Amino acid sequence: MDLKLTNRKAIISGANRGIGRSIALAYAAERHPPRSARPQQTRMHRARAGDRAEEPADQMRRRARRSRRAGITVNAIAPGSTRTRRWDELVSITARDHKLSEKDAEARLLSEVPLGIVIEPEDISDLAVFLASARARAISGTAINIDGGRTRSI
Repeated sequence: MDLKLTNRKAIISGANRGIGRSIALAYAAERHPPRSARPQQTRMHRARAGDRAEEPADQMRRRARRSRRAGITVNAIAPGSTRTRRWDELVSITARDHKLSEKDAEARLLSEVPLGIVIEPEDISDLAVFLASARARAISGTAINIDGGRTRSI
């Protein structure tokens, strides 16, 4: 599927490992070099001087409204338990605390996820590349959960 990424830009935070790296690689695979974000561009939780503190989702929606005339979409991806170094640490901690094997500890953690899967970084990068594409031109100001059905919402 042609995602029509020609002349489109994406700001990717944390592009050196884990989910950010997966997004950068997926974007590059479409033959479009990503742009690494400076830390101050990615800290949506930090209110600007003089602003009152806002929730990240509120800040994201505000930025989406301000950017719409320029044709810029602003979205957030909310990943669930993703197979990264942090996931491995969580499995080890669960195994130790509950005196389980690593395999049983992972099964215990996954019992809380309706699909029973660990989210892979590629699951998130596929969505990120789609959201950066022209095919997602009508999607802005939203947060999308990728968590195997763990978050219940309508």
